[in-house]
Amino acid sequence: MVSHATLIFTALFALLATGTAHAQNSDLEAHITNLFTQFETTPPGDELKALGSEAGNIIEAMARDESNRSTLRAQAIHALGYFPTGDRRTLLLDWAQDEKLQPTLRRKAVWALGNGWQAQAAADLEPLFDSDNTQMRLALVKVYATLPADSARPVLEARLGVEENETVRAELQRVIQ
Repeated sequence: MVSHATLIFTALFALLATGTAHAQNSDLEAHITNLFTQFETTPPGDELKALGSEAGNIIEAMARDESNRSTLRAQAIHALGYFPTGDRRTLLLDWAQDEKLQPTLRRKAVWALGNGWQAQAAADLEPLFDSDNTQMRLALVKVYATLPADSARPVLEARLGVEENETVRAELQRVIQ
């Protein structure tokens, strides 16, 4: 039979372990938030990935939190590409396609998809070239410039044939050459 003292010790140990894990997550979240405030753009992927997979969960929570200031949320969305999972790919694609979402956040989702899924992202992102938003199309060209040529080049060449905006056309030409 287990003594009353053993039960109390076990319960206290479990509570302490939970509190320690929560404190570690709070410290990690504070560190990530600090990184995001130190950089005007998203911190380098290698630096974020070095924080481990739990950092991806914290960053995803930051990206989902609509009460966060838009710059922090944008950096978190962009950073999700450094922690690729199937669920995050779906989430980012939903955000990239959501015309009600702030355009900057949509473009950050496009960058995250390019960073995290490379060639797979090419097929996912291609329909977004039909956007009326010039900045979205320009971001897509820049993202495609970072993707493997065999998946990106045919899409870029096809887009060049129909793109009407001179700035986007010039970027397409630059990237294709």
